[in-house]
Amino acid sequence: MLDEDLTEAVAEIYGGPPEAFVAARKELAASLRKDKRREAAAAVAKLRKPTRFAWALDAARRQDPEAVARLADAAAAMAAAGDGGGDVRAAMAELRDAARELAAVAARAAADGGHPVDAADLGPVVLAVVGDPAALDDLRAGRLVDVPAGGGFGLAPAAPPAGAGAGPEPAGEPRSAPARTRTAKTAAGTAGATKAGADPRGRTERKDGAATGRVSAARRRLDRARREADAAREAAEATAAARAEAEAAARDAEAKAREAARRAADAEARQREAERAARAAKEARAEAERARIAAGKQLDRARRKAAEAESRRAEADRVLTAAESDARPDAS
Repeated sequence: MLDEDLTEAVAEIYGGPPEAFVAARKELAASLRKDKRREAAAAVAKLRKPTRFAWALDAARRQDPEAVARLADAAAAMAAAGDGGGDVRAAMAELRDAARELAAVAARAAADGGHPVDAADLGPVVLAVVGDPAALDDLRAGRLVDVPAGGGFGLAPAAPPAGAGAGPEPAGEPRSAPARTRTAKTAAGTAGATKAGADPRGRTERKDGAATGRVSAARRRLDRARREADAAREAAEATAAARAEAEAAARDAEAKAREAARRAADAEARQREAERAARAAKEARAEAERARIAAGKQLDRARRKAAEAESRRAEADRVLTAAESDARPDAS
């Protein structure tokens, strides 16, 4: 799940040029990894590229967010009216107007982005999104990835293919009186045409309807194929991103291990140096002690020699004094 502070950044990617989606996604993921937000980076790297119609609506939200807000408000009003809280017809009209407005905005945004899409094709797409709360929430956030099947609040999302609706009605869901009347009239008209011969305009309309159905079916098949191709490409890109993330983490761990080993080696070298310094200091103290002892011995010898010399000098003085006394004539 994406962090709230990334909502607009991701919306810019989804509403930007489709050809720049992958590069923009990688750039945002790399920025998050640089900021040490690895979980957010992984979530961004797994973002799926939107389909063509989904991108057009994301671009509309980027260009005119108020149009999306009006659609969401109209959908909420329609839901409330359906629950007995208002005029259903008025709410339905408001919802259709909001859907047409957003389809027009999306067509302009797609054209501005260099990938034109017909507003007539976008109308059913908008109704399909309205019918899916999760898809509508994604559109409001600006990161719609795909268009759900089906319309909202009973609004048909696209022209049905030829033959659609010709089967039996579901049990327990009888048609309303107007619907039964239209069915009866249609059946009567068909029978009358069969008896009176084929109506050229009717044949043309049926052919046009069949052609429209085939085109719609072909578009759906094309969109499905595009979604599958996009999903496969996105899966491959997500796998590559996850692998790159794992390799980056492995390189980071290896660098940290090398740094720890270097620090350990430095600490060991400092310890050895300290031990050598301690041994040298111990040897220096021992040498100083030996020198002190030797100096003490030399001092003692010098003191003894000085004492001996002083003793000899005193003896010499005594002998000299005696000799001088003997050498003086007797006064008597």
